[in-house]
Order: sequence, then structure tokens, then C-alpha cells
Amino acid sequence: MDVEDILAPGDAAGGAVACLRPCVARYGPSNQRLHMGETKLWCTCGLSKKQPWCDGSHVGTGFKPLKWTSSSAATGPPPPGFFSLCNCKYTKMPPFCDGEHIHLPLRYHEAIEACTEDHSAPALRLCTNCGYARPLPPSPTASRA
Repeated sequence: MDVEDILAPGDAAGGAVACLRPCVARYGPSNQRLHMGETKLWCTCGLSKKQPWCDGSHVGTGFKPLKWTSSSAATGPPPPGFFSLCNCKYTKMPPFCDGEHIHLPLRYHEAIEACTEDHSAPALRLCTNCGYARPLPPSPTASRA
């Protein structure tokens, strides 16, 4: 299953799967140490401020998080309990990083430039046609530093 196939219930009309484009959270993996059997919600939309985990920012976008339980089935490097998770959200093996971020930047920016959606619409947080996400204003605490 590709991350683009992960939809919230009821989003696919007539059983067909729509192609959603997530926002790139970061071009590179997130290396996580987890206890075996630990269950987490992996962010699929790219909007979460707690990457790679979901913080609920996907609400209203058509995305839903991927419920994932770490397992000890992995052998070899990295040691069991260490996981390299996707942050670009375009992996073909969610939630694991498959290196897709290496070739993604040019395709991602080309898709945004070719998109016909109005990215200036005030209500738009995430364009699921191309992956464009409206930049957030700086937080008030960041400006005090």
C-alpha cells in the first residue's frame, strides 16, 4: 500500500481510491528507538508538528494516520528497537523509509507548479492534489528569542 492510498473512511467514492498528495515534512528519515510491541500513529499527511507521529493535524484533509506496532521481526542493522521511519510521506513501504526522498524534491516542486488548485484560498491548509501546504506564521515564542 502506498501512502497516497491511505484515506479517511468514506473518502473514496464508489470504492475507488483517490490519490492524495501529502506535504513533505522533511527530506530524510526519522530514526526512532521504540520498545518492541509499542503501538504508534504514524503521520501520513505531513502536517504534524510531532513528526513522524500524528498530532491530529490531518483533520479535514482526507488523510488518516497509520496505526503501526513495532515488532522484533527486523534483524541485522540497525539493532532491534531502532527504526528508520519515513518523513517525506511518499514511501512505498509505510511507515518505513525507502529512500524515496532522494528523488522527490524536483517531482514535488514540479507538481506544485503544475497544480491548478487555488493555493491562495484562505481555507486551504493542504492541497491534496499536489502536496502544497500553506506555511504557518511564526509562533509568538519564536519571535521573542
